[in-house]
Amino acid sequence: MIECLTVNQQRSFANIITSAFNCPNIDWPCLNSLNDRIHHPFLDFVLHVGLIQFVALPTRISNIPDLVLDDDPGRLFSVVTGPSFAHRQTFNE
Repeated sequence: MIECLTVNQQRSFANIITSAFNCPNIDWPCLNSLNDRIHHPFLDFVLHVGLIQFVALPTRISNIPDLVLDDDPGRLFSVVTGPSFAHRQTFNE
């Protein structure tokens, strides 16, 4: 997955990535993760390429599996999640 994201990530264009990544061992508010072969490399990639994670509240029990990643902190003003983020998305630009 990281290889695919790396190949498709462009510095000269907007990069907004949304998906249900289901990485429950990443603590997004603190930007740390379990040091394993999935969570740590993914968080390291996100930080290395300058992506910002905009979903602030858990969308699945106490986890944040639904991510909105953007490389421009000023592009999105807010991300509103509902009971089922996979089916209801609101982006305010």
